[in-house]
Parts: sequence; C-alpha cells; structure tokens
Amino acid sequence: MKLSLSQLKKGLREKHLAFEKEAFSTFSEGSFNLKKEWNSDPTVIWEGEISDPNLKRKYKVEIHYGEDYPFHQPKVYPLDKKINNNRHQNPTPKNSSLPGDICIFQGNFSDWVVGTNCKEIIRRTTKWFLKFENGTLTNELAPPEIEMYYIKEIISSPQVIIAETIADFNNKKHGEFLWLPTKTGKFSFVATLKEESSQESTFRELIRLMNLVSPIDEGDSSNLKIGKWYLLNHEPFDPLPHSTSDLLKLIAKHISELDLNSLVLDIEAKPPPFLALCYKTRFGNIHWLIYELNFTSPPKSKKGDIFGFRKSSAHIKILQINEQNKTKIFLTHHLSKDSLFRRVSHYPLEKLNSSKVLVLGCGSIGSKVIDLLAKSGIENFYIADNDSLKIGNISRHLLPLNKVGFRKVDAVKDYLLQRNPFLDINTFDKDITGKEADFWLTNAIQKADLVISCIGNDATEAWVNYSTMLHSKQTLYCRVYAHATIGEIFLSKPKHICFNCLSELLSEDNTIPRPPQLNFEDMVMFDDADCGASFIPGSASDIDLVSLHCAKVAVDFLSSKTIQNSYWLIRGREFDAERNWKIDERLKQPYSVIGFSPIPRKSCSVCGFEASN
Repeated sequence: MKLSLSQLKKGLREKHLAFEKEAFSTFSEGSFNLKKEWNSDPTVIWEGEISDPNLKRKYKVEIHYGEDYPFHQPKVYPLDKKINNNRHQNPTPKNSSLPGDICIFQGNFSDWVVGTNCKEIIRRTTKWFLKFENGTLTNELAPPEIEMYYIKEIISSPQVIIAETIADFNNKKHGEFLWLPTKTGKFSFVATLKEESSQESTFRELIRLMNLVSPIDEGDSSNLKIGKWYLLNHEPFDPLPHSTSDLLKLIAKHISELDLNSLVLDIEAKPPPFLALCYKTRFGNIHWLIYELNFTSPPKSKKGDIFGFRKSSAHIKILQINEQNKTKIFLTHHLSKDSLFRRVSHYPLEKLNSSKVLVLGCGSIGSKVIDLLAKSGIENFYIADNDSLKIGNISRHLLPLNKVGFRKVDAVKDYLLQRNPFLDINTFDKDITGKEADFWLTNAIQKADLVISCIGNDATEAWVNYSTMLHSKQTLYCRVYAHATIGEIFLSKPKHICFNCLSELLSEDNTIPRPPQLNFEDMVMFDDADCGASFIPGSASDIDLVSLHCAKVAVDFLSSKTIQNSYWLIRGREFDAERNWKIDERLKQPYSVIGFSPIPRKSCSVCGFEASN
C-alpha cells in the first residue's frame, strides 16, 4: 500500500532518531542520557555535558530533536546560567523556560545535511563554547540586524526604511534625524538632519526613495517628528538595553564627550519621541537601532529642581524612575549597497560598481540583460531605445502591463531604480542613427567600459559598429533567430574582429554554422507592429536563455576574466519539425552553447584589422 506523506515523514524520523540513539551510546558512560522520548510531544531530548581538554569547565546542554527532524537541524540549548540569551543565541519564544539555542550552524539551513549525526553536532557545540570562553564569538558571521534579539519588544509597524544616501553622519558622534511616516502607517523613512543648506536636497531624496519603496503611499507630513541619534564605538553586545535608563547608560559609555549627567539632563529637558543607536557593522556600513522612548520626569519644585536632589546628582533620580520604563524597538530595513548585494558572492563588486555600460535596445533581450547586469553589481548605465511598450511585448519583456504606452527607456529605468536606488542611469529615447543622437551617443561610447547592442537590426548595428570602432570600444552584439530558438552573441574587438568582419566572414565561411533564416510566411505580423515590420515570436524562456549568456559574457569582461571565444550560438528548445528549416547538425542539440573564435581573412576598413599573409 502506498504511504502517505505524513507516514513517510514519520518513518524517516524514527529511522534517523534510532541512528542518533546508537551514536549517543558510543559516548563515554553517562555523558549523555535520553531525557524525553517521543510520546505526546514529538520532541526528543538528549541531556548531557560537553567536555573537552581545551575547555575550562564542563557545560551542561540539552539537544532537542523537533518535529521536523531530520529535515531541520536539532537545537542545542546551554543550561549554564552564565550563557543565557547571548548575542549568538537565537531568540527564545516568550514563554519558554529555556534560553536561546546556540547557532552552531550559523543559522544557515544549507549547512545542515540530513544524516549529520550527534557527533558532529557536539563537535560544533564544543567549538562554540571554546569561542565563548576566549571571547571570539563576536567575530562570527552573526547578522548585524540585532532587532531579532528584542523579539518581545519589537513593534512591527511602522517598519523603518533607512537609506545610506540620506543618513550622513558628517564625522559627528550625535545629532538629530527626521522621522517621516507614510499615511498608511506601513513605513516610516528616516534621514539625518544636516546643515541648513542641504536640508532641501535631503528631503527631496527622502521623497524619491519613498516613491520607489512605497509608490502607492505618500508621506504624512502632519506626523513628521525629530529624533536623536548617537554613534557608538561598536555594536552593543550583551547586556542589550531594554529600559530607558539602560539605553542612556549605554550611550554615555560609548561616547566619551557625553558624561551621563549631562546626557540624562539633556534628554529630560526635552525628551525626543525616538532615540537611535548607530554603529558600524563588519561590512563597514552603519546599522541603526531605533527606539520609541518611554520617558518619565520626576516631580519638581516651582524652581524646576528635582525634589531632594542637587543639580549635580539629579540624573541619578531620573535614571531610577526610568529603570522600569521599557523601550520599544522598530523593525528596520537598511537600504544600502551592502544590504542589496549581501547575497551576491564571488564577483569583484567594487570593480563592477564602478563600471559603465552602454546598452542599445531595451526590448525583450536588452531589458533582461540590463536587469541581470544591475543585479550583478553594475551601477552606471547609458540606455537607448526609441520605442514604447506595447501589449504584444509583455509576454517576453521585463516590464509589466502597467507600463504599456510608456517609453521603454523610462520604464526600464524606473524598474531598475525600484531594485537599486543607487544606480546612475542616463537614458536616450530617440533613433541613435539620427543627428540628434550624435552628441549623446559619442559621450556614452567614450565613457562606457563596454557597449552592448541588443537591436538585432543589421543596418543600425552597422552604424553602431562604425561608432564604437571609432572610439576603440569593445562591443557585445546579441540577437535571436528562428522564433528565438537560436541566439547569437558576438564580442567585437578593435583591430581584431568587428561586426563588419564577422558579417563578411559568415557569408563565405562554412566552418562556422549559420542560424537558419526564416521564410517570410514564417514571420508573424501583428497590428501593433510598425507598418511593414515583421515580428518573429518566441517564448520568454528562449529569450532569457540568450540574455543570460550575454550578461555572463559582459560580467566576465568587466571583471577582467579571460574570455576564450568571441562568437557564440545558443540553442534553445526543439524546432517544429514540420517546418524543416535548414539547420547545421551542430545546432540540433537543444539547450546548448557553442563557442567560436573566428578570424577574418580580409583586411577591414572599419576596425583596422589587417589579415596576415
């Protein structure tokens, strides 16, 4: 009889728990004991001591195999009172009697492998305790967003957006910040207040980001407030401040120019609604912890003095009263280059960030290529296209229906900025072969590190070839054939091979396969196409396959990697056999990439290539 998923899961769990029971039995006698079997509560608990010659003492722990084991890792809880909700322990549910479990797998699910037994778990736990003893836990790859350790106090609304473009500390240790919520109450945007002359530009940037992050909402200026920020020496480790008094003591401890007395009296004189702790993370950017201040002033005489205290010691009474005033902390989203590209690895991000790319054509291919390059870390773009988005574009294009009728360059720019507001995008929405394009195109080609043409039109790309060779710029050409089931990518190199060289070579050379040419009746005409233009349909998956390879070549080039070939043919899905297109045998294998290094046999007047004898 076929097992249900729940039966299969139960059987696998019992099997792996049996393996663990056998593994625990191999430890020294009495070091680990089964504390709780699988009965009404599916959690299985083993209790024991972690001991090692390098440890200063033994540590008692519980290892909990939860309901989702073995597909989720077991949790290790240290039972020592000295290790209770350490910075490197996961937050504990509100009503649990246990401290937080320790992050022996760095909180990364991919580190856990089904079948990892208790010996490896205990080895990692021992390593964690060694780091705890020598004080190196703070150097682990712990997340900088420590709001998760305030889980009981977090308030989820509004969520705070902090962008590095509007959070400038200007070498100060403390100052004021602007708090601008949206009318829906979903978000609040924060900006530091600088000199009077720059406040207008700061506010403009604030509104720009608000329109990108929350385009259907708007700022609620009636609830605009001013808070105070303090720049700490480093991340605040345990004990984390949970009361107003603890918060003020932590600030005074970190900022030498502020003694506790003057800080407390300053806050008491005019309590701000919000107070922020700022500190530098391991990535070098500034992280914010924003608190909603709950401040109580003690009773005062008519003169304004606190009853029973001199001015020099008045702060003591203020701290006493605010010792029980719990602070609330907001969930913050940090809009910075670091946070955007934290998951982008093995790319030279600094090099890509400074690269400049000119992309000609924002159609189905060009828009996808630009998107992939922006997500890879390239921040400076020149993009040109003289077309607007039509209904027929949507099935393959990057843009959605709400952009129909918009100029493609403007809509693509808006799309990209909503994903990375730090991009620098210069657009041109006219024909690049016309006179009015000469200045813009010349400037863009001169500044670009790479030109990418996704136009797919021989006449226009011949002009692109002349223009780029004039300025000795390498150019990547990308287009599709045969209902987008075959893609063609070509990297042109000055004085080596250019678009003109390749065109002549392919017309007479049989060693390189040619994409099949469609008959006119195979080209589909649409009402929304330009008069007399043919539209060659193809699915989005075919387009994406070609765009992906084009973007890969571009990133490799801009990363200064060695690129073996200069011409690629990308084969997509199966052809319609009934059409019987003439196709080279080398292009018949679906979903394949063939690379070539063509060398022209004739001298070229465009790129300066001279054929060898």
